[in-house]
Amino acid sequence: AYRADATEEGPDDGSRHAVERDRAMADNVLWVLQREGPSGRIVLWAHNAHIQKVRQWGERARLGLFLDSMLGHDYVSIGFTFYRGVQSSRWEEPYRAPIVEPSKRGSLDGELAQIGLPMFILDLRTAPKAGPVYEWLNQVREMRWQREYLPLNPIQAWDAIFYIHSISPAQEK
Repeated sequence: AYRADATEEGPDDGSRHAVERDRAMADNVLWVLQREGPSGRIVLWAHNAHIQKVRQWGERARLGLFLDSMLGHDYVSIGFTFYRGVQSSRWEEPYRAPIVEPSKRGSLDGELAQIGLPMFILDLRTAPKAGPVYEWLNQVREMRWQREYLPLNPIQAWDAIFYIHSISPAQEK
């Protein structure tokens, strides 16, 4: 296994190490799948940026792009999105994470909130391949990315979207 510390920097401010890290994660997934045998399945959780199937914003290759090229249709990528709540990360104490403002209108997150369900999965693989639904899904939209919005085409990035209206950090019992 390979581990690249976030503080490591290469000639391009750490990008080389990040590509090596994502490639190593993909190799580890393949190793696990080989041990599970032909009928084996695994579930892998990672940040949307790691699991998406395309390069965005001129960035380096990521885990999802590697897995998509290695596994083809056997790799199913599910992006997560939410409307409002408390989004914590490894850099914050879970109970002190700031409340995130509701997603702005017009963003992918904000528009999915208009459906009015508390949570759902939208299978993009079964979406129409033409017409207004396809046109809506197959365009670049802003999506919440940490505490900012970045452009993303959902059909190109993922096979499905898991939407949650309100999120909160896990609670210890």
